[in-house]
Amino acid sequence: PMFAGLGGAEIPEGKDLDGKNIWEGVVSGTNPRKGEMIYAVRHHGGFSDVGGRRDRWKVKREGKSPWTFFNIEEDISEQRDLSSQYPELMQSMITEIEQWSQSHTEPEWFYVQEEADRWEELDMPRYGETFRLK
Repeated sequence: PMFAGLGGAEIPEGKDLDGKNIWEGVVSGTNPRKGEMIYAVRHHGGFSDVGGRRDRWKVKREGKSPWTFFNIEEDISEQRDLSSQYPELMQSMITEIEQWSQSHTEPEWFYVQEEADRWEELDMPRYGETFRLK
């Protein structure tokens, strides 16, 4: 949507694009997604890396490591894990990412056939493991 807006393109009515035009926030230096969650999920090697951010809070899980939780306004380098101080907030963000993840379709194509074979062999995306707290 942002690039369509920058290019002056009109998005046809009823066309649902995944994204948001955030250009005004970029230009003004304000948060164009205030209160909204931003998600990232990357599947590979039999597990998934997951991250989510809402305003100053960031939750992430890399591979099979435990979930971590940060205030990135005060700790941009993510050195102080706050998961034990804010377990309810962290869990609510994890739950939201899980719901978002399960509402999206699995890949319908892969760059190389070996990736598709491995996806099937490893029974991906394995969300039951990914969204477990430990």
